Amino acid sequence: AECEEHVSSSRGMEESVIKINHETTYPALKMESLYSTAISISQSKFRDKQVYPYCYPGHYHKDAGNDDSCQEYRLVEALRLYSEAARVSSSYIYDAGDNLQLTRVILKLAEYTMNDILQQSEERTEIVAVSENDNNSKDEVMVARKWNNRDHAVAATTWIIAFFDYLFLWEEYTGFRFLPILTQSHKYGIGKMFNGYLQEDIRRDAVAKFLPANSDNEQGQASMETSTPQRTSKAKATLPLPPSVPIIDSERMKYYTSIKSKRLSPSCTLLSALAKKKVVISDMDLAIILTDTTSDTTRSSKRRRKVRNFST
Repeated sequence: AECEEHVSSSRGMEESVIKINHETTYPALKMESLYSTAISISQSKFRDKQVYPYCYPGHYHKDAGNDDSCQEYRLVEALRLYSEAARVSSSYIYDAGDNLQLTRVILKLAEYTMNDILQQSEERTEIVAVSENDNNSKDEVMVARKWNNRDHAVAATTWIIAFFDYLFLWEEYTGFRFLPILTQSHKYGIGKMFNGYLQEDIRRDAVAKFLPANSDNEQGQASMETSTPQRTSKAKATLPLPPSVPIIDSERMKYYTSIKSKRLSPSCTLLSALAKKKVVISDMDLAIILTDTTSDTTRSSKRRRKVRNFST
């Protein structure tokens, strides 16, 4: 089955905590605590090779952020978790027989990002003349999300970049192009998301976080920047949050800040294109960048250097 959403029982809404260590806990709902535990188990027992422990809490936070505008920060957390699922995917060498379901999951996450996070429903009233009476017809249409908090919008954009960054890395690690979502015209591709649903100033500020002056973090899963909490009187607010701990509130906002793939490298044109008024992405921007491998002539290296182009 695809990575589908699900609904919690009433027990999931009971108060609980997320344990960071023996001395530190964060207040959370029971469902959030279970999700955090599942991620920790996947990381420690299964070498962090499972995407579903990240997908399901991502769906949870996506729905919670849509249900309550005061919890808009949860939409950012959903995108962070979706990017973590992409990160796990990037650790595999793609094989059509083994990873077909994984690519379907990735496509579903992109669909949720486009339809449920970058867009929101808006009620519009249309006056329709019927005989001598005027009737008001109300229809709900999907429009680009109007973020209540600008920091949320910027952070969300960095995690969308993270999602695609890991997908680019997955292809580069495998050695050829195989993800339809990374083609120029895909309906859930990076060009579509950035052109129609993210404002230019938001995109520009998000991209700025990846430029050399803002990219001093170490490579790897912990390559994120955490906003400085304003409630410094509480000790727990200044603690760093490991990846298994969700964004508790707006004061602990996280930003993805360190590019891993070659195609999104600040030295290439793709990243800068995302910050322009009109996002234009060419096939050349999406081509895999090959390194000098003249000394490596094994069969596996030749397979990695082969680029397969296809259309959606």
